[in-house]
Amino acid sequence: MKSIKEAGNLKGKRVLVRVDWSVPTQNGKIINDYQIRASFPTIHYLREAGAKIILLSHAEKGESDDESLLPIFEYVRDLLPLTFIEQSDLMLMENVRINPGEKENDKHFAKELSKLGDIFVNQEDAKKNLSFLITHGFLHLLGYDHEKFKKDAKKMFELENKILEKWQNLI
Repeated sequence: MKSIKEAGNLKGKRVLVRVDWSVPTQNGKIINDYQIRASFPTIHYLREAGAKIILLSHAEKGESDDESLLPIFEYVRDLLPLTFIEQSDLMLMENVRINPGEKENDKHFAKELSKLGDIFVNQEDAKKNLSFLITHGFLHLLGYDHEKFKKDAKKMFELENKILEKWQNLI
C-alpha cells in the first residue's frame, strides 16, 4: 500500500478521501471534533498539491439527529473552504451509509463511486470498518488483496496504539 506522498503529481487529480467524520453530535451540534481535525493534515497536503478532493464519510444516527452529514459540513465549513454535495476543489459527499450498497458491499455501487476519483486515500481507521464497501469494495477494485490489507491495517492500528500509549505517558 502506497502513501499519498508516493502518488506523484496530484495537480488536477480527483482524490477520493475516506475520512472518519462520524463524530458525536447532540441536537445537530458537534460535541467532539477530534476525528475531523485528525484528517486536516491529509486534506491540507492534497490541497497544496493541487488535487480536487472528494471527502467520503458516514454518520451514525444519534438520539436526536438524522444520518445526514449536513451538521458536520456546517461545522467544518468554518474551518475549511468546502462545499456540500456541490462540485468544487474540496467537496463533502452525503453520508455514504445512506446508500444500502455501502453496508452490503455492492460492487456496482463501489464501481460508481470509484468513477468519481483518480486516486483513493483511506484516512479512516481501516480496522474497524473493513467489511464496508468504501474500504473493502474499493480495495477489490484497486486490486488489493483483502487479507494482506487486513494484516497491514492491523500493523498500522498497533503502531497507532503504541504512539497513543507513549503520548499518554507524556501527559
